[in-house]
Amino acid sequence: MFNSLGNINVNPRTGLLFASFEQGRTLLISGSAGIDWDSDRSAFPGAQRLLTFEVEKVIEIEQLHCLGMLLNSIRPSILASESPANRHRRNDN
Repeated sequence: MFNSLGNINVNPRTGLLFASFEQGRTLLISGSAGIDWDSDRSAFPGAQRLLTFEVEKVIEIEQLHCLGMLLNSIRPSILASESPANRHRRNDN
């Protein structure tokens, strides 16, 4: 979990992907995430911190086999928005 929070701290651009293989549908939500270190977490027993997420774009795909085409179409914009640190790490692998 520390790596994910560290990534959000460096680059808040985040995506969530929910796939329903039973229904053959996919929901892709992209936006900006933030780490809330100071809020009262008593409503969330055991939580050490909270995350915020501001939705920028929602894409629903009715046919799951189209997911590959969607990911290929958005990949250039994801790569263009990467921080130089992330791009450097990816090239080191």
